Amino acid sequence: MEGKKAVVVGHEVPPERLLADLERYRQEAIRLGMTDAKVIATDQVVVDERVRGKCRIPLCVEYGVSANCPPHSPTPAETRALVGRYQYAIFMKREVKADGMAGPDVAKNLMQGKFDPERTQRMRAVLEIPAQVESMAFYDGYYLALAYGGACKIMYCAGVECQAIQPGQHCRFPYRSRPSMESAGMDVFRMCAQVGWEVYQIGSQTDPASVPCGLLAGLVLIQ
Repeated sequence: MEGKKAVVVGHEVPPERLLADLERYRQEAIRLGMTDAKVIATDQVVVDERVRGKCRIPLCVEYGVSANCPPHSPTPAETRALVGRYQYAIFMKREVKADGMAGPDVAKNLMQGKFDPERTQRMRAVLEIPAQVESMAFYDGYYLALAYGGACKIMYCAGVECQAIQPGQHCRFPYRSRPSMESAGMDVFRMCAQVGWEVYQIGSQTDPASVPCGLLAGLVLIQ
């Protein structure tokens, strides 16, 4: 496989080039399979301690079992400080069928890795596409690009222990797994509302027929 051409990094990027690159990454996210993507300023990234609080109250089935979920994922304070060092981000969404996200058996099926092939593909897209956009930006010289995706444990390591939280062990999928936006304290619902995307609260008692579509989101901090 032909390697990527190395670029000189560390210099100030001209504003016109940065904006052109951001638009290219936005389009690439859609080409790779996202329903929509937007370039946003990082002051639109909403960080709220209550989001991470919902990981514990009520206790999420993934709490404490993944390196990319609380208490191992970045805290809201760390996230807020990190986001504050960037100017722009690519915010992306993937619409999914609501019948795979609502109803009493959803949480149980998620932890057991029981998905139909279509749902598996859509869920993995929200992990892999942000990571791919991050990689694209990295090789373009934005070496500090950072991606946030979906729940990696249920996609890649359902039914087995996360190696990354075991002493002396490493993540099985380091280039694909990322923290979700929520696990880092980002209020995805509010961010979606800010950019004009409709998002519905979906839970075990929600009637899937009442929801036009579910929504999964990812983010890549660029510069």
